[in-house]
Amino acid sequence: MQVAWLFPGQGSQAVGMGKDLLESSPAARDVFERADKALGESLSKIILEGPEDVLTLTANAQPALVTMSTAVLAAMREKHPDLPAPRFAAGHSLGEYSALVAAGALTLEDAVRTVRARGNAMQGAVPAGEGAMAAIMGLDSSRLESICREVSEEKDAEGNAYGVVSCANFNAPGQIVIAGAARAVARASERAGEEKGKAIPLKVSAPFHCALMAPAAKVLEAELAKVEVKPLAFPVVANVDARPNTDPKRVKELLVRQVDGAVRWEQAVRLMHMEGITHAIEIGPGKVLAGLGRRIAKEMKILSVGDAASLGAIPAHLSPAPADRVRLEHPSEARMALPIRAGDLEHPAVQLRTLGGHGGAAVAGVAPVTRRVDIRGPREPHQVGEHTVLGALVVGAVEHVGVVDPSPRHERRPVQRGQVRRHLQEVVVRLVRVGVRERRPPARPPRLVDRV
Repeated sequence: MQVAWLFPGQGSQAVGMGKDLLESSPAARDVFERADKALGESLSKIILEGPEDVLTLTANAQPALVTMSTAVLAAMREKHPDLPAPRFAAGHSLGEYSALVAAGALTLEDAVRTVRARGNAMQGAVPAGEGAMAAIMGLDSSRLESICREVSEEKDAEGNAYGVVSCANFNAPGQIVIAGAARAVARASERAGEEKGKAIPLKVSAPFHCALMAPAAKVLEAELAKVEVKPLAFPVVANVDARPNTDPKRVKELLVRQVDGAVRWEQAVRLMHMEGITHAIEIGPGKVLAGLGRRIAKEMKILSVGDAASLGAIPAHLSPAPADRVRLEHPSEARMALPIRAGDLEHPAVQLRTLGGHGGAAVAGVAPVTRRVDIRGPREPHQVGEHTVLGALVVGAVEHVGVVDPSPRHERRPVQRGQVRRHLQEVVVRLVRVGVRERRPPARPPRLVDRV
Protein backbone atom coordinates (compact mmCIF):
# COMPACT_ATOMS: atom_id res chain seq x y z
CA MET A 1 0.00 0.00 0.00
CA GLN A 2 1.26 3.45 -0.93
CA VAL A 3 -0.34 6.59 0.48
CA ALA A 4 -0.62 10.24 -0.55
CA TRP A 5 -1.73 13.22 1.51
CA LEU A 6 -4.02 15.71 -0.25
CA PHE A 7 -4.74 19.27 0.94
CA PRO A 8 -7.78 21.30 -0.19
CA GLY A 9 -7.68 24.78 -1.62
CA GLN A 10 -9.75 27.94 -1.45
CA GLY A 11 -13.48 27.32 -1.48
CA SER A 12 -13.39 24.52 1.10
CA GLN A 13 -13.50 26.92 4.05
CA ALA A 14 -16.55 27.06 6.32
CA VAL A 15 -17.36 29.06 9.43
CA GLY A 16 -16.88 26.85 12.49
CA MET A 17 -14.41 24.46 10.89
CA GLY A 18 -12.05 22.93 13.41
CA LYS A 19 -14.18 23.66 16.47
CA ASP A 20 -14.32 20.04 17.64
CA LEU A 21 -10.60 19.62 17.00
CA LEU A 22 -9.80 22.59 19.22
CA GLU A 23 -11.90 21.05 21.98
CA SER A 24 -10.24 17.62 21.75
CA SER A 25 -6.69 18.14 20.46
CA PRO A 26 -3.98 20.19 22.18
CA ALA A 27 -1.87 19.87 19.02
CA ALA A 28 -4.61 21.48 16.91
CA ARG A 29 -5.06 24.27 19.46
CA ASP A 30 -1.35 24.99 19.30
CA VAL A 31 -1.52 25.36 15.52
CA PHE A 32 -4.35 27.90 15.75
CA GLU A 33 -2.50 29.86 18.43
CA ARG A 34 0.69 29.95 16.36
CA ALA A 35 -1.21 31.23 13.32
CA ASP A 36 -2.85 34.00 15.37
CA LYS A 37 0.53 35.05 16.73
CA ALA A 38 2.18 35.02 13.30
CA LEU A 39 -0.51 37.27 11.81
CA GLY A 40 -0.86 39.50 14.85
CA GLU A 41 -4.63 39.06 14.93
CA SER A 42 -7.24 36.50 15.89
CA LEU A 43 -7.62 34.49 12.73
CA SER A 44 -9.10 31.79 14.97
CA LYS A 45 -12.06 34.00 15.80
CA ILE A 46 -12.80 34.58 12.11
CA ILE A 47 -12.56 30.84 11.45
CA LEU A 48 -14.77 29.83 14.35
CA GLU A 49 -17.30 32.70 14.39
CA GLY A 50 -17.17 34.31 10.96
CA PRO A 51 -19.09 36.07 9.61
CA GLU A 52 -18.95 34.09 6.39
CA ASP A 53 -18.36 37.10 4.13
CA VAL A 54 -15.27 38.00 6.16
CA LEU A 55 -13.91 34.45 6.19
CA THR A 56 -14.37 34.10 2.42
CA LEU A 57 -12.28 37.19 1.67
CA THR A 58 -9.24 35.86 -0.17
CA ALA A 59 -6.85 37.45 2.33
CA ASN A 60 -8.57 35.55 5.18
CA ALA A 61 -9.62 32.34 3.46
CA GLN A 62 -6.10 31.46 2.36
CA PRO A 63 -4.35 31.61 5.77
CA ALA A 64 -7.46 30.08 7.37
CA LEU A 65 -7.27 27.00 5.15
CA VAL A 66 -3.54 26.53 5.68
CA THR A 67 -4.13 26.82 9.43
CA MET A 68 -7.04 24.38 9.39
CA SER A 69 -5.27 21.74 7.28
CA THR A 70 -2.14 22.00 9.44
CA ALA A 71 -4.26 21.65 12.59
CA VAL A 72 -5.95 18.53 11.22
CA LEU A 73 -2.56 17.03 10.38
CA ALA A 74 -1.27 17.89 13.86
CA ALA A 75 -4.27 16.15 15.40
CA MET A 76 -3.68 13.14 13.13
CA ARG A 77 -0.09 12.84 14.24
CA GLU A 78 -1.07 13.31 17.87
CA LYS A 79 -3.73 10.59 17.77
CA HIS A 80 -1.71 8.24 15.55
CA PRO A 81 1.97 8.77 16.50
CA ASP A 82 3.06 5.86 14.31
CA LEU A 83 1.41 7.33 11.22
CA PRO A 84 3.86 6.75 8.36
CA ALA A 85 4.94 9.55 6.08
CA PRO A 86 3.25 9.59 2.66
CA ARG A 87 5.00 8.76 -0.55
CA PHE A 88 3.65 12.02 -2.01
CA ALA A 89 1.78 15.08 -0.83
CA ALA A 90 -0.17 17.46 -3.04
CA GLY A 91 -2.41 20.44 -2.48
CA HIS A 92 -5.00 21.94 -4.79
CA SER A 93 -3.82 25.47 -5.61
CA LEU A 94 -3.48 27.13 -2.20
CA GLY A 95 -3.29 23.64 -0.67
CA GLU A 96 0.25 23.34 -2.00
CA TYR A 97 1.34 25.56 0.90
CA SER A 98 -0.29 23.17 3.37
CA ALA A 99 1.52 20.29 1.69
CA LEU A 100 4.84 22.12 2.00
CA VAL A 101 4.21 22.76 5.70
CA ALA A 102 3.42 19.06 6.13
CA ALA A 103 6.70 18.16 4.38
CA GLY A 104 8.66 20.53 6.63
CA ALA A 105 9.72 22.83 3.78
CA LEU A 106 7.83 25.83 5.22
CA THR A 107 7.02 26.73 8.79
CA LEU A 108 3.38 27.37 9.62
CA GLU A 109 4.25 30.96 10.51
CA ASP A 110 5.94 31.65 7.16
CA ALA A 111 3.14 29.94 5.29
CA VAL A 112 0.26 31.93 6.81
CA ARG A 113 2.10 35.23 6.41
CA THR A 114 2.96 34.41 2.81
CA VAL A 115 -0.54 33.36 1.79
CA ARG A 116 -1.98 36.45 3.49
CA ALA A 117 0.21 38.55 1.20
CA ARG A 118 -0.63 36.24 -1.72
CA GLY A 119 -4.36 36.65 -1.09
CA ASN A 120 -4.14 40.44 -0.91
CA ALA A 121 -2.06 40.56 -4.10
CA MET A 122 -4.41 38.27 -6.02
CA GLN A 123 -7.44 40.21 -4.83
CA GLY A 124 -5.94 43.51 -5.97
CA ALA A 125 -4.44 42.36 -9.27
CA VAL A 126 -7.63 42.96 -11.26
CA PRO A 127 -10.25 45.67 -10.59
CA ALA A 128 -13.59 44.33 -9.39
CA GLY A 129 -15.87 43.27 -12.24
CA GLU A 130 -13.14 43.13 -14.90
CA GLY A 131 -12.26 39.48 -14.39
CA ALA A 132 -14.29 36.28 -14.24
CA MET A 133 -14.08 32.51 -13.97
CA ALA A 134 -16.36 29.76 -15.23
CA ALA A 135 -16.45 25.98 -14.92
CA ILE A 136 -16.76 24.25 -18.27
CA MET A 137 -18.26 20.77 -18.19
CA GLY A 138 -18.15 18.13 -20.88
CA LEU A 139 -15.38 19.41 -23.16
CA ASP A 140 -12.04 17.84 -23.92
CA SER A 141 -9.14 19.82 -22.44
CA SER A 142 -7.30 20.23 -25.74
CA ARG A 143 -10.42 21.56 -27.45
CA LEU A 144 -11.14 23.99 -24.63
CA GLU A 145 -7.56 25.24 -24.70
CA SER A 146 -7.96 25.88 -28.43
CA ILE A 147 -11.17 27.82 -27.83
CA CYS A 148 -9.45 29.97 -25.21
CA ARG A 149 -6.57 30.75 -27.56
CA GLU A 150 -8.96 31.65 -30.36
CA VAL A 151 -11.08 33.90 -28.14
CA SER A 152 -7.97 35.66 -26.78
CA GLU A 153 -7.14 36.69 -30.37
CA GLU A 154 -10.73 37.34 -31.44
CA LYS A 155 -12.46 40.71 -31.81
CA ASP A 156 -16.12 41.55 -31.56
CA ALA A 157 -18.27 43.11 -34.31
CA GLU A 158 -16.97 46.55 -33.38
CA GLY A 159 -13.36 45.48 -33.62
CA ASN A 160 -12.69 45.39 -29.88
CA ALA A 161 -10.66 42.53 -28.44
CA TYR A 162 -12.40 40.30 -25.93
CA GLY A 163 -9.26 40.04 -23.82
CA VAL A 164 -7.29 37.15 -22.41
CA VAL A 165 -8.82 33.87 -21.26
CA SER A 166 -7.19 30.53 -20.49
CA CYS A 167 -7.72 27.25 -18.69
CA ALA A 168 -7.07 27.87 -15.00
CA ASN A 169 -7.92 24.59 -13.27
CA PHE A 170 -7.81 21.12 -14.77
CA ASN A 171 -9.85 19.62 -11.95
CA ALA A 172 -11.10 16.32 -13.36
CA PRO A 173 -12.11 14.75 -16.67
CA GLY A 174 -14.74 16.98 -18.23
CA GLN A 175 -14.42 19.62 -15.49
CA ILE A 176 -12.12 22.51 -16.32
CA VAL A 177 -12.24 26.07 -15.00
CA ILE A 178 -11.38 28.98 -17.25
CA ALA A 179 -10.35 32.46 -16.11
CA GLY A 180 -9.56 35.83 -17.62
CA ALA A 181 -11.18 39.07 -18.68
CA ALA A 182 -14.91 39.01 -18.04
CA ARG A 183 -15.85 39.50 -21.71
CA ALA A 184 -13.40 36.83 -22.83
CA VAL A 185 -14.70 34.31 -20.30
CA ALA A 186 -18.26 35.01 -21.42
CA ARG A 187 -17.29 34.55 -25.07
CA ALA A 188 -15.36 31.33 -24.38
CA SER A 189 -18.34 30.02 -22.39
CA GLU A 190 -20.59 30.79 -25.36
CA ARG A 191 -18.23 28.97 -27.71
CA ALA A 192 -18.11 25.99 -25.34
CA GLY A 193 -21.90 25.87 -25.33
CA GLU A 194 -21.94 25.75 -29.11
CA GLU A 195 -19.86 22.56 -28.86
CA LYS A 196 -22.23 20.94 -26.36
CA GLY A 197 -20.25 21.95 -23.31
CA LYS A 198 -21.89 23.45 -20.25
CA ALA A 199 -20.60 26.67 -18.70
CA ILE A 200 -21.23 27.55 -15.06
CA PRO A 201 -20.16 31.06 -13.98
CA LEU A 202 -18.30 31.03 -10.66
CA LYS A 203 -18.74 33.56 -7.87
CA VAL A 204 -15.15 34.61 -7.31
CA SER A 205 -13.47 37.83 -6.30
CA ALA A 206 -10.80 37.68 -9.02
CA PRO A 207 -9.76 35.60 -12.06
CA PHE A 208 -7.18 33.33 -10.45
CA HIS A 209 -4.50 31.29 -12.24
CA CYS A 210 -4.41 33.25 -15.48
CA ALA A 211 -2.17 35.89 -17.08
CA LEU A 212 -4.07 38.69 -15.32
CA MET A 213 -2.47 37.50 -12.07
CA ALA A 214 1.04 38.45 -13.24
CA PRO A 215 1.21 41.47 -10.88
CA ALA A 216 0.32 39.20 -7.96
CA ALA A 217 3.09 36.80 -8.97
CA LYS A 218 5.65 39.60 -8.65
CA VAL A 219 4.37 40.50 -5.19
CA LEU A 220 4.58 36.88 -4.11
CA GLU A 221 8.10 36.56 -5.46
CA ALA A 222 9.21 39.45 -3.25
CA GLU A 223 7.38 37.98 -0.25
CA LEU A 224 8.95 34.55 -0.71
CA ALA A 225 12.41 36.13 -0.79
CA LYS A 226 12.01 36.62 2.99
CA VAL A 227 11.24 32.93 3.56
CA GLU A 228 13.66 30.09 4.24
CA VAL A 229 12.77 26.83 2.50
CA LYS A 230 14.00 23.73 4.27
CA PRO A 231 14.54 20.21 2.87
CA LEU A 232 11.37 18.31 2.06
CA ALA A 233 10.65 15.16 4.07
CA PHE A 234 8.75 13.71 1.09
CA PRO A 235 7.96 14.81 -2.48
CA VAL A 236 5.31 17.45 -3.02
CA VAL A 237 3.57 17.35 -6.40
CA ALA A 238 3.51 20.89 -7.78
CA ASN A 239 0.35 22.31 -9.32
CA VAL A 240 2.01 24.09 -12.19
CA ASP A 241 3.70 21.07 -13.77
CA ALA A 242 2.08 18.10 -11.97
CA ARG A 243 5.51 16.71 -11.09
CA PRO A 244 6.87 15.67 -7.70
CA ASN A 245 9.50 18.01 -6.29
CA THR A 246 12.05 17.30 -3.58
CA ASP A 247 14.43 20.18 -4.34
CA PRO A 248 14.00 23.04 -1.84
CA LYS A 249 15.64 25.41 -4.32
CA ARG A 250 12.69 24.96 -6.72
CA VAL A 251 9.90 25.53 -4.21
CA LYS A 252 9.72 29.32 -4.52
CA GLU A 253 9.84 29.22 -8.32
CA LEU A 254 7.00 26.67 -8.46
CA LEU A 255 4.86 28.71 -6.06
CA VAL A 256 5.36 31.91 -8.05
CA ARG A 257 4.56 30.21 -11.35
CA GLN A 258 1.39 28.78 -9.83
CA VAL A 259 -0.17 32.23 -9.30
CA ASP A 260 -0.64 33.00 -12.99
CA GLY A 261 -0.33 29.41 -14.23
CA ALA A 262 -2.90 26.65 -14.48
CA VAL A 263 -3.60 24.20 -11.66
CA ARG A 264 -3.06 20.74 -13.14
CA TRP A 265 -4.85 18.75 -10.49
CA GLU A 266 -6.13 16.00 -12.76
CA GLN A 267 -2.64 15.40 -14.09
CA ALA A 268 -1.19 15.44 -10.55
CA VAL A 269 -3.61 12.79 -9.29
CA ARG A 270 -3.03 10.66 -12.38
CA LEU A 271 0.70 10.86 -11.84
CA MET A 272 0.41 9.71 -8.24
CA HIS A 273 -1.96 6.93 -9.26
CA MET A 274 0.37 5.79 -12.03
CA GLU A 275 3.23 5.82 -9.53
CA GLY A 276 1.37 3.25 -7.45
CA ILE A 277 -0.62 5.32 -4.95
CA THR A 278 -3.54 3.19 -3.80
CA HIS A 279 -4.79 5.20 -0.82
CA ALA A 280 -4.97 8.90 0.00
CA ILE A 281 -6.06 11.07 2.90
CA GLU A 282 -7.69 14.44 2.23
CA ILE A 283 -6.47 16.57 5.14
CA GLY A 284 -8.61 19.62 5.83
CA PRO A 285 -12.20 20.80 5.55
CA GLY A 286 -14.67 19.38 3.06
CA LYS A 287 -14.57 16.45 0.67
CA VAL A 288 -13.92 18.22 -2.63
CA LEU A 289 -10.69 16.40 -3.42
CA ALA A 290 -12.17 13.00 -2.62
CA GLY A 291 -14.94 13.72 -5.12
CA LEU A 292 -12.50 14.83 -7.80
CA GLY A 293 -10.29 11.83 -7.07
CA ARG A 294 -13.14 9.42 -7.75
CA ARG A 295 -13.56 10.97 -11.18
CA ILE A 296 -9.85 10.88 -11.97
CA ALA A 297 -8.74 7.54 -10.51
CA LYS A 298 -11.71 5.65 -9.15
CA GLU A 299 -9.51 2.79 -7.93
CA MET A 300 -7.74 5.13 -5.49
CA LYS A 301 -9.33 5.00 -2.04
CA ILE A 302 -9.54 8.50 -0.50
CA LEU A 303 -10.55 9.24 3.09
CA SER A 304 -11.53 12.82 3.98
CA VAL A 305 -10.31 13.81 7.45
CA GLY A 306 -11.48 17.22 8.63
CA ASP A 307 -12.86 16.76 12.13
CA ALA A 308 -12.33 14.81 15.34
CA ALA A 309 -14.69 12.01 14.36
CA SER A 310 -12.92 11.21 11.09
CA LEU A 311 -9.55 10.88 12.81
CA GLY A 312 -10.65 7.52 14.13
CA ALA A 313 -11.24 6.16 10.63
CA ILE A 314 -7.59 6.42 9.59
CA PRO A 315 -6.33 3.03 10.89
CA ALA A 316 -9.08 1.12 9.10
CA HIS A 317 -8.49 3.12 5.92
CA LEU A 318 -4.79 2.29 5.94
CA SER A 319 -5.12 -1.31 7.07
CA PRO A 320 -4.25 -3.74 4.28
CA ALA A 321 -7.44 -5.50 3.27
CA PRO A 322 -7.45 -8.98 1.69
CA ALA A 323 -6.66 -8.32 -1.94
CA ASP A 324 -6.99 -10.33 -5.10
CA ARG A 325 -3.67 -11.75 -6.25
CA VAL A 326 -2.60 -12.33 -9.80
CA ARG A 327 -0.14 -15.08 -10.64
CA LEU A 328 1.05 -16.16 -14.07
CA GLU A 329 1.00 -19.96 -14.01
CA HIS A 330 -0.47 -21.08 -17.26
CA PRO A 331 -2.98 -19.32 -19.51
CA SER A 332 -6.66 -19.46 -18.78
CA GLU A 333 -9.75 -17.61 -19.90
CA ALA A 334 -9.89 -15.57 -16.70
CA ARG A 335 -9.67 -11.88 -17.48
CA MET A 336 -8.73 -8.82 -15.49
CA ALA A 337 -9.18 -5.16 -16.39
CA LEU A 338 -6.11 -3.01 -17.00
CA PRO A 339 -3.87 -2.04 -15.48
CA ILE A 340 -2.47 -4.71 -13.19
CA ARG A 341 -0.71 -2.85 -10.40
CA ALA A 342 2.21 -3.87 -8.29
CA GLY A 343 -0.06 -4.18 -5.26
CA ASP A 344 -2.07 -6.86 -7.09
CA LEU A 345 0.94 -9.03 -7.87
CA GLU A 346 2.25 -11.89 -5.80
CA HIS A 347 5.82 -11.11 -6.85
CA PRO A 348 6.00 -7.39 -7.75
CA ALA A 349 9.70 -7.63 -8.65
CA VAL A 350 8.96 -8.62 -12.23
CA GLN A 351 11.51 -7.51 -14.83
CA LEU A 352 10.41 -6.43 -18.30
CA ARG A 353 12.42 -6.06 -21.47
CA THR A 354 11.76 -6.10 -25.22
CA LEU A 355 12.98 -8.79 -27.60
CA GLY A 356 12.87 -6.97 -30.91
CA GLY A 357 11.14 -8.26 -33.99
CA HIS A 358 7.66 -7.54 -35.23
CA GLY A 359 4.15 -8.62 -34.39
CA GLY A 360 4.36 -11.02 -31.51
CA ALA A 361 2.32 -11.70 -28.46
CA ALA A 362 2.75 -9.48 -25.45
CA VAL A 363 2.34 -11.35 -22.23
CA ALA A 364 3.60 -10.11 -18.92
CA GLY A 365 2.94 -11.43 -15.49
CA VAL A 366 4.65 -12.46 -12.36
CA ALA A 367 7.30 -15.06 -11.98
CA PRO A 368 9.26 -16.22 -8.96
CA VAL A 369 11.97 -13.73 -8.16
CA THR A 370 14.59 -15.99 -9.75
CA ARG A 371 12.88 -15.85 -13.13
CA ARG A 372 12.28 -13.16 -15.70
CA VAL A 373 9.33 -12.64 -18.04
CA ASP A 374 10.34 -11.30 -21.44
CA ILE A 375 8.09 -9.48 -23.88
CA ARG A 376 7.90 -9.87 -27.62
CA GLY A 377 7.40 -6.66 -29.52
CA PRO A 378 9.15 -3.66 -31.07
CA ARG A 379 12.60 -2.86 -29.79
CA GLU A 380 11.85 0.79 -29.06
CA PRO A 381 8.99 1.91 -26.79
CA HIS A 382 6.71 4.79 -27.79
CA GLN A 383 4.24 7.01 -25.99
CA VAL A 384 0.48 6.96 -26.45
CA GLY A 385 -1.05 9.52 -24.14
CA GLU A 386 0.24 8.79 -20.65
CA HIS A 387 1.14 5.20 -21.49
CA THR A 388 4.42 3.70 -22.61
CA VAL A 389 3.78 1.02 -25.22
CA LEU A 390 6.22 -1.85 -25.73
CA GLY A 391 4.72 -3.85 -28.53
CA ALA A 392 1.30 -4.68 -27.16
CA LEU A 393 2.42 -4.20 -23.56
CA VAL A 394 1.42 -1.01 -21.81
CA VAL A 395 3.47 0.19 -18.87
CA GLY A 396 1.86 3.22 -17.26
CA ALA A 397 4.67 3.63 -14.73
CA VAL A 398 7.40 1.61 -13.11
CA GLU A 399 4.93 -0.19 -10.87
CA HIS A 400 2.17 -0.66 -13.39
CA VAL A 401 1.96 -3.62 -15.75
CA GLY A 402 -0.78 -4.19 -18.28
CA VAL A 403 -1.15 -7.05 -20.78
CA VAL A 404 -3.35 -7.52 -23.83
CA ASP A 405 -4.89 -10.68 -25.19
CA PRO A 406 -2.28 -11.86 -27.72
CA SER A 407 -4.72 -13.50 -30.08
CA PRO A 408 -4.21 -12.78 -33.83
CA ARG A 409 -7.05 -10.27 -33.93
CA HIS A 410 -5.06 -8.08 -31.55
CA GLU A 411 -1.63 -8.72 -33.00
CA ARG A 412 -2.49 -7.03 -36.27
CA ARG A 413 -4.43 -4.11 -34.81
CA PRO A 414 -2.31 -0.95 -34.47
CA VAL A 415 -2.48 1.05 -31.26
CA GLN A 416 -3.80 4.50 -32.10
CA ARG A 417 -3.80 7.58 -29.91
CA GLY A 418 -6.99 7.71 -27.90
CA GLN A 419 -7.65 4.01 -28.42
CA VAL A 420 -5.38 2.64 -25.73
CA ARG A 421 -8.11 1.71 -23.31
CA ARG A 422 -10.36 0.25 -26.00
CA HIS A 423 -7.50 -1.75 -27.49
CA LEU A 424 -6.05 -2.91 -24.18
CA GLN A 425 -9.28 -4.09 -22.64
CA GLU A 426 -8.34 -7.34 -21.03
CA VAL A 427 -5.45 -9.46 -19.91
CA VAL A 428 -5.11 -13.19 -20.24
CA VAL A 429 -3.59 -14.44 -17.02
CA ARG A 430 -4.55 -16.99 -14.47
CA LEU A 431 -6.35 -15.35 -11.56
CA VAL A 432 -5.88 -16.69 -8.08
CA ARG A 433 -8.82 -15.05 -6.43
CA VAL A 434 -10.90 -16.01 -3.41
CA GLY A 435 -14.36 -17.09 -4.45
CA VAL A 436 -13.62 -16.96 -8.18
CA ARG A 437 -13.56 -20.26 -10.04
CA GLU A 438 -10.97 -20.41 -12.78
CA ARG A 439 -12.09 -21.39 -16.25
CA ARG A 440 -10.58 -24.02 -18.45
CA PRO A 441 -7.52 -23.03 -20.49
CA PRO A 442 -8.24 -21.92 -24.06
CA ALA A 443 -7.38 -24.15 -26.99
CA ARG A 444 -4.66 -21.76 -28.19
CA PRO A 445 -2.70 -20.45 -25.22
CA PRO A 446 -0.68 -17.22 -25.46
CA ARG A 447 3.00 -17.49 -26.23
CA LEU A 448 5.14 -17.04 -23.16
CA VAL A 449 8.88 -16.63 -23.02
CA ASP A 450 10.29 -17.58 -19.63
CA ARG A 451 13.98 -17.40 -19.01
CA VAL A 452 15.90 -18.24 -15.89
